[in-house]
Amino acid sequence: MKTEVSKQRWKEAQDYEKNWWKKNSHFDSKMYVNNSKRIKDEIHNYINLKRKNKILQIGCGPDDVIHHFGEGKLYGIDPLMKDYNQMGILKKDNVKNIKGVGENLPFEDNFFDLIIINNVLDHCQNPKKVLEEINRCLKKEGVLYTETNVRPKLLYPFLKMVWWTKISTAKGHPYLFLPKSLRKLIQSCNFEILEEHPNKQKFKLRYFLRLRDFVQHIIEYQYDFICKRR
Repeated sequence: MKTEVSKQRWKEAQDYEKNWWKKNSHFDSKMYVNNSKRIKDEIHNYINLKRKNKILQIGCGPDDVIHHFGEGKLYGIDPLMKDYNQMGILKKDNVKNIKGVGENLPFEDNFFDLIIINNVLDHCQNPKKVLEEINRCLKKEGVLYTETNVRPKLLYPFLKMVWWTKISTAKGHPYLFLPKSLRKLIQSCNFEILEEHPNKQKFKLRYFLRLRDFVQHIIEYQYDFICKRR
């Protein structure tokens, strides 16, 4: 698997992301509220969060789970942060929003107790470098929580063959992951996997009403990892 795409390919993915938010500027935060609660429940056995804990979400967009977390000293980093602010959709609360990329985190070593990276690794220019930076910034006893869109094994050869056409959401996703390839990547960056599981969404009626929703439900699902540094 390639470890880095070109700057032009990454820029295309960022343009896709920015345009998506322009079209969906009134996106309902309820999903992020629910996801923040789910993440807290899932990591409860591995870390007991307190007010003093430092928590980072990489690729947080204008609104995501970090903006509904509540506890801790909260940070969010995204390459489009200034764009979201200019669009007037950046959620401004107790989160310190920073413009930047996961490949070059502007934080010192051993800084965070928890790092969250949801639906981001397949959008990055270099996901391996992002994970290496997370490993550097995460405390030894800290936790990495990552949720990534993966592809069904049976469809993967076909999707890999047609992905270069950048059809549909492919424009925003430079990488295609299987759970196996994602697991191998995480472990290669000196992480121990504490827990992993699919997070498949329930089939909804709206999938029958919009072809794009139906296809997306078929070709991808979410897969979660909870990790710590080795």
